Amino acid sequence: MSNTLIISFLKLLIGFPAPILFALMLNEVRGKHFKKIVQTISYIPHFISWVIVAALLQTLLTTDNGLVNVILNRLGLRSISFMTSPKYFRSILVISDVWKSIGFVPNGFDEWGEPLLLLPPKERIPFTVERLTDPEDWQLLKLENGFRQEVGEPCLTEAQQSRLQKAVQENRITFFMAKRGYRSIGMCSVAPLYSTFACGDMGVMEDFYIEPAFRRQGAARLLQQAAHSWAAEQGYADLSVTCAPCDESMYRALGYEVPLGLTLARMS
Repeated sequence: MSNTLIISFLKLLIGFPAPILFALMLNEVRGKHFKKIVQTISYIPHFISWVIVAALLQTLLTTDNGLVNVILNRLGLRSISFMTSPKYFRSILVISDVWKSIGFVPNGFDEWGEPLLLLPPKERIPFTVERLTDPEDWQLLKLENGFRQEVGEPCLTEAQQSRLQKAVQENRITFFMAKRGYRSIGMCSVAPLYSTFACGDMGVMEDFYIEPAFRRQGAARLLQQAAHSWAAEQGYADLSVTCAPCDESMYRALGYEVPLGLTLARMS
């Protein structure tokens, strides 16, 4: 019992600050390619099972031909029984646990436009979708900034944030939020438009964004279904979307398959 409490305390003492310190140090790295390499290496352990971790530890620390003991012997030192000595057990367990959980992945931007890093989620929590009712929800700004950065646009200024919140409040645009527990991990928006072709109202999909860590898990389809159902309730003739070429395959997979010509814009 006491051993379990000590190990749990050590995991909390070392494991809690370690990812935060790692993220802070990584944020100071200016080399973009080097940073990506470090990020990739750091979160690879998340996908390694504990059975493989145990095999790696055995290979590294075994007395007979473990890599660590081979190096010690080459230096003229005696072999150490890491795997059978009680005094090394706690250290090995805590260090391996920290190593397996320290990695962060890039995950969009926050409401202030600063890069977000996220520990890859370990447990599967079902996604839910709800219509945004609070225009001042900070998670909307977080997702908008992530979306804008991904399409090559700067993050929202304070003036743009105010205009967006006002548009939501006045129902000039409607947002749907995909949630994982309390956290909003994706969003899409629908703006009303009168169509002379349909002689009625229709909806235009404006933004569609899922945080990188939560993609390919069904959130996009849930958002699309919620937006489509809501549009039908409003009596919209249809939903259309204007998207960048890189997003075309996603929208086609979500059912937007009817071409409506080419969209051109004159920017002021």
